[in-house]
Parts: sequence; C-alpha cells; structure tokens
Amino acid sequence: MADARSSLNEKEYFTRVFFALTDCGRRVLLHLLQRRAGELTPKDHKSQPWSLDEFLIHNKAAILLPTGRERRHKDILYPFKQDTDLTKWDIPVFVFVLLKACELNDNGDLHRQLRDDIDNLKSLRNVMVNSATPTLKKEFYHMYFWRIVGAVQRICDYMQEPGLKESLLKELDKYERLTHIDYEDQMNVYDVDICLRGYQQELAKEGCEGENVIVIAPPNSGKTRVACRIMQDKGVQRNRPQVEKANALGFP
Repeated sequence: MADARSSLNEKEYFTRVFFALTDCGRRVLLHLLQRRAGELTPKDHKSQPWSLDEFLIHNKAAILLPTGRERRHKDILYPFKQDTDLTKWDIPVFVFVLLKACELNDNGDLHRQLRDDIDNLKSLRNVMVNSATPTLKKEFYHMYFWRIVGAVQRICDYMQEPGLKESLLKELDKYERLTHIDYEDQMNVYDVDICLRGYQQELAKEGCEGENVIVIAPPNSGKTRVACRIMQDKGVQRNRPQVEKANALGFP
C-alpha cells in the first residue's frame, strides 16, 4: 500500500513540474520574447513596435545560420507562405530565438542572470523529456519546482511586469497542489459543461478547431476530459468516446 501511494505521489510530482514548465514557463518566455522584439524595433520602422514576424524576418540570417540541419526550428519559425504560429512553439524554440536574436549576450549582471534563467527552463524541460518514466522523486520535485518559480519571478521582474508575475505565481500555486483525478467514471460528455484548466485548453485547441489530434499528457492529467470537451465543441453525437491514452513525451 505504501509503495502504491509513493508511486502515485511520484507521478503527481512529475505532472506538476511538467505542467508548470509547459504552461507558466512557456508563457513567461513568450512574454519576454514579445517584449524584447518590441524593444528592438528600429527607430525608422514604419510601425512601432514591429510585429514578431517582422522581427523574425529581419533576423532570419542570424537565426537560421546556427540551426544547421535542425529543420524543425526553421519550419516552425518560417512556415511556407504564412506567419509563424506561436501555438507550435515549445520551450526550446523560445529559448533558441531569445538567445540568438534578442541581444541578451552582454556581460552585465542583469542579462547574465536572465540568460541563466532562460537556460534553466530549457535544461529542466530536457530533463523531463529524457526521463525514463513519468515519475519524480520528492527531493527532485521540490528542487525542480522551485527552480521554475525562481526563474519565472526573476524574468517577470526583469520585464517589470508585476501583474504577469502575480498571475503566473497563482497558476504555479495551483499546479503545486495538482492531484491525480480519474474523470472517466465521473463525467458524461453530454450532461455537463466541461471547463478546462489552462494547460488543458492548450491541449484541446487544435481539436476544437477541427484538426484530428491525439491528446498527449502525463497519466491522469485529464486527457479524457480534454477529449470530451473537443467532442462537445464539435457537436459529435456518439456513445461514450474512445480516447487514445498517449502518455506525456512518448512514455509507454
């Protein structure tokens, strides 16, 4: 019984860190990128500030030169005949552009700390991706979670965004108390108004827009709930939905 409880706790720890990163970590990097891109708008540019796509095009040579054969970055940043889609940007893409094109490479203490925090979020993401199982020991959970909190706080302080800081810290507090709930036996897709958390809305977005998707997230994080919300939005009239149970990051 104790082993089962410990295993569930370790899954919860993994889930909390995973969503703290993919939601709050990603959001703070998005705001930082938009802030820096705006600050780097040329004074003679026709519109102030320029758009993110104008920023990317202006810095295309500097951004693409280091990518080498990393075609995934190129296809996301410069999709053929269309603007970049920020919903497809993950933490490595944000970090890549921030460090390559946003002029954060001076040796001042402020930018040095900022680069460290940006790299910190990326390194934590890589640790989670390369984990053999979707579990996390308690001691590592506390270490990783507070590294995320510290990075989010300092990046918001750099941007002088107290409102964003307060909002993200509230979300992080929710994730710190996130527990595993099995919705399958508690919910009928046709009988309730299904509300989603922020990270679940992100998972459901493309499906609600009509795309065929597989919901990928850690165990017991609400994949069935997300799938039912997609079905509600599309008005599918069927019996109980069959959900593809893919775990986070490709775990079996």
